[in-house]
Amino acid sequence: MPDKGLLIGFAERSKRQCREQLRQEIGTAVDELLHDGCEPEVIAEALLELADDYMDTVINGSAMQVPPRRTH
Repeated sequence: MPDKGLLIGFAERSKRQCREQLRQEIGTAVDELLHDGCEPEVIAEALLELADDYMDTVINGSAMQVPPRRTH
């Protein structure tokens, strides 16, 4: 059985990797929205609402299936 510390380290790396990928993807989307004239406050509020909606989905046990990758 793997060392508990090793498993925790793996989970932390996985979280950091997920967070960094989200940061990049969201950063690109935010840049596009700003370029299109959206106000930063509106974008921030929308991001919070989307995160809250997703958390509700996860808590309810109905997390979204992996969607096909979008290409821009």
